[in-house]
Amino acid sequence: MTEKVNYKFNKDQQKNWFPYTISIKPDDFILQNGVHGRCPHVICDDSCNQHNPLYWKNLQVEEVVQGPVEIGCFGCSYTYGVFLKESDTWPSLLQQSVSRQTGNFGLPGGGADACLINLTNAYNHYKIKTAIILFPLMDRRLLKFESKDLFFQMPIQSYSEWPFDELVSQNYFDKTFITEKIKDIKKEITLDINNTYTKEKILQTKHFCEKNGITLFASSWSRETESFLKTNNFNLLPFYESPSGSEELAADNLHPCRTQNLKWVSNIETSIL
Repeated sequence: MTEKVNYKFNKDQQKNWFPYTISIKPDDFILQNGVHGRCPHVICDDSCNQHNPLYWKNLQVEEVVQGPVEIGCFGCSYTYGVFLKESDTWPSLLQQSVSRQTGNFGLPGGGADACLINLTNAYNHYKIKTAIILFPLMDRRLLKFESKDLFFQMPIQSYSEWPFDELVSQNYFDKTFITEKIKDIKKEITLDINNTYTKEKILQTKHFCEKNGITLFASSWSRETESFLKTNNFNLLPFYESPSGSEELAADNLHPCRTQNLKWVSNIETSIL
């Protein structure tokens, strides 16, 4: 009989699991662990009969992005493709369209700092020469901390909470610890009313690419972010139009689906080629 694998089961695995990359070094790749963001069941409960051996696994980058990588793709949930099959994400559709190997380094909930960290690591690890960054909203930043000689990073937004019960990551920290850490970062976001932190990270990204000979294409689904990119002379791709109320959505009824991704890829493929 196939063992159930969901939020309610495999309690020992949950104790050693963190929702994002765990590393022995600071500022390593930050990617989503497991397959939670790709599961067709948006809510995990006792009715779930899905089985996936990666569900509570702490993944290595090679398990998420298989090399070689010609075009590194960076961003948030729009790039990762939450609640979509990998083949329906815009990096995968772009690969099919331009016949060049892409790597999806999107991080659900990630901001400009996460994009820069993943870009830096992708350059060092995969030797990428072309990068496409679909920058998200500006009011996001990474929570970083060390526990038991391991380094943790977690994307935080102004409304973020620790969404798991006491078991998850129990072998690294308790729920009170992570809740207080999240609260501190949310305060920093709120106080940074001009988004100075994020703007600096975006400019650092441009400088990193110029210094290392990386061809950078940038865009956003946020008009505020797009305006900042324009002001600072980024090599801009067309704006990513978020789905309207009448359009088809991903399984969470919030994020873009294959339809919107295909539309954006058709708008940018000529520029990439």
